Amino acid sequence: MLIFYDALAARVAIPNGMDIIAAVIGILLLLEAARRAIGFPIVIVASVFLLYAAFGYFMPEVIAHKGHDIASIVSHEWLTSEGVFGVALGVSCNFVFLYVLLELYWSRLVQVAFL
Repeated sequence: MLIFYDALAARVAIPNGMDIIAAVIGILLLLEAARRAIGFPIVIVASVFLLYAAFGYFMPEVIAHKGHDIASIVSHEWLTSEGVFGVALGVSCNFVFLYVLLELYWSRLVQVAFL
């Protein structure tokens, strides 16, 4: 994403075929990573939401929507800052970084205290 940032920014709403292929592969790899790290239930929940986005027009009238094609779903989830690389990932990375940094500081402090 960083290498082709200018090209991606120029065609935000118009993904090409390679963008769609990369997004599908990325989402499938992310689902597999979630299955290995957390378990199969989170993959089921994520898959239900992806299927709802694609086939929401088959739902009852109360929760129905017009539906989206697969290309728009995966491009929105993978190529925009509202999907996978959104606020949740940014906040998680910041807190994980702070936790690791404080843990490193604390372990060094404890080692110095015992000397």
